[in-house]
Amino acid sequence: MSQGSHKRNRLATPVFVFEDHVDYLRAWYDYAKRYRLTQQAFMQRTGIGSQAYFSDILARRKKLAIKHIEGFAAALELCEDEAEYFSLLVQKDHTEKGPPKEQILKQLALYREKHLPHAGDEAGWKRSCHHATRWEVLTNRNRVMGSGTE
Repeated sequence: MSQGSHKRNRLATPVFVFEDHVDYLRAWYDYAKRYRLTQQAFMQRTGIGSQAYFSDILARRKKLAIKHIEGFAAALELCEDEAEYFSLLVQKDHTEKGPPKEQILKQLALYREKHLPHAGDEAGWKRSCHHATRWEVLTNRNRVMGSGTE
């Protein structure tokens, strides 16, 4: 899969829907496999290169190391807010209960509030990043076709 085709075939579900980075990675990779992206190719994009490490993360045998967050965010082609949210999800996994974890949970909630639509708020999806998701394109198309205007 070329880098260009990855952008076009981006997972339409925003990272902000997920409360766990491993669940997001699983959903993302399940989608990316449709376009023949291998774990090895993905890990090369992260700058790590070890396919076994990714497999261990997905199976929850190992935690995603804090030092690898930036490489994963780049390989996942996350925009700035998405990357920060993903980073917070990973940090949450590394943080014990108490005030530091509560702070991370509050920050995650703020990102979800900012980027996920509330009932009837189609514009919420548009705020999540500068690129249009597949979901947004379909929603806008259906809205225009259904209303007969615009």
